[in-house]
Amino acid sequence: MDQRPMLEAIRVGVAIPEEYIGTLIVGRKMEKKLIEDDVDYVLTYGRSKVRIFLGAYGYGKTTLAKYAIKVAGEKAFLYSSLSEKDYKGFYKQDELFRSIMKNLRYYGYDGNPIGILLDNWVEETKEKGQHTVEYISREQLPSYLTRDQKMPAGFFTDFSAAYLFNSLNKLDTRDLISYIQGDKIDKRALRRHGINHFLEDDGWNFLKGFVSLIKNMKFPGLLLIMDELENLRSNRRDLRDKTYNQLREILDRLLGGDINGIHCIWLGTMDWFEDQVAGVKSYTALYERIRREINEFQTRESVVLQLTPMARKELEELVDLLIKIYRETYSTDFSQEERNAILKEALERFTNLNNEISVSPRQLIKWVVDVLDITKEKPEDLSLAIRSVAERVVKTDNPYEDLF
Repeated sequence: MDQRPMLEAIRVGVAIPEEYIGTLIVGRKMEKKLIEDDVDYVLTYGRSKVRIFLGAYGYGKTTLAKYAIKVAGEKAFLYSSLSEKDYKGFYKQDELFRSIMKNLRYYGYDGNPIGILLDNWVEETKEKGQHTVEYISREQLPSYLTRDQKMPAGFFTDFSAAYLFNSLNKLDTRDLISYIQGDKIDKRALRRHGINHFLEDDGWNFLKGFVSLIKNMKFPGLLLIMDELENLRSNRRDLRDKTYNQLREILDRLLGGDINGIHCIWLGTMDWFEDQVAGVKSYTALYERIRREINEFQTRESVVLQLTPMARKELEELVDLLIKIYRETYSTDFSQEERNAILKEALERFTNLNNEISVSPRQLIKWVVDVLDITKEKPEDLSLAIRSVAERVVKTDNPYEDLF
């Protein structure tokens, strides 16, 4: 695979292209295996799974999330990835579930698949009902779906019945799709479609019904990623508490078996978790659910995993991997002496007074690529490359903030 697009992304500090996810995950073998096992658990047992990864900025949390998307996507899971922009009204049921639907994706498909998904469901329902469904009145369709497809009574069944009726009768479905994807649609318009329940009152039943529908269509389930949760600390206290209560309810409903078929990944920092003023620790009902998971004896069964810094061996492995990728991409060679010089500088620069590696994978990757770029142009003076990059790092407050 030509890996130049990955290097181009690293240089400018943007997310690396999806197809390269996994290439630079070094020292996270257990985390990668857990993600694979969690996806298989949902696939095999049909239950829900929650996994929480906590780590400092640049420790690869978002990269692990992208790896989960790749693993789950290759097994036909739908996925929805939420980030800071989606948490403004997160404490409200309608905002939470519209955010999930707005960000709905299918691996390898460009755009939101909800319209195509619903159209395919309509065709399957029509064939399964041997076309008799076409003669059921709009008022009777919710009862038909509850009985025939085991949909829970409530908003999702109302919505599905309205979409099915409009599709079968060649009526406009745009309001319905717009509403479910997060647009503000007047409730009077929805009532004209036969909808009498709404997301703000019936969100959990909606999620249960949606997962039931996709599983009926042979999709194994839904991967739900909640990234950048540490940003919840900036919310006003009353809204923050409501949001943490929403997180608590997600844990209870998914792990308690109320909603099955979802693999949910939370991503945040340890500072967020332990912050007793504005973090998880400030909301006892949520903190008590998961605090016992934070200890020095993390196992494969731990719901919460704290990402640890790189070890020296992992730093060496990552430096060697980047040199190999760079060499293959640009058909340029680096001597063993140059490799040793880069590694020596990295170890000296990024080892703290306690003899621990104190650099995140994100920072190290950007630093090495910068050094290799200059060395390629001026191979006679590696020390110049290292000195130049070092000066650039000193002058920039946070040069590698958004690499992954």
